[in-house]
Amino acid sequence: MNRLLIDSDFLVGLHYVHDSSHIKAVDLFSHVSFSDYESYLSWNVILETMTVVSQRVSKPYAIDLLNELRSGK
Repeated sequence: MNRLLIDSDFLVGLHYVHDSSHIKAVDLFSHVSFSDYESYLSWNVILETMTVVSQRVSKPYAIDLLNELRSGK
């Protein structure tokens, strides 16, 4: 199985509509079959993503995203 290291730029772009990477992240998300990959996230990526999303979107949204990431969905 292939491995995929997910970066904070991708996560922020996917969840923040006004991010410069939003269109690329959504396009990548819709074209990649994540079931073909063993996905990895580091705590540094999670922390950076939560910081950026809480500042640019909202803290409640960041908390919901963190819970989603923790659930593995």
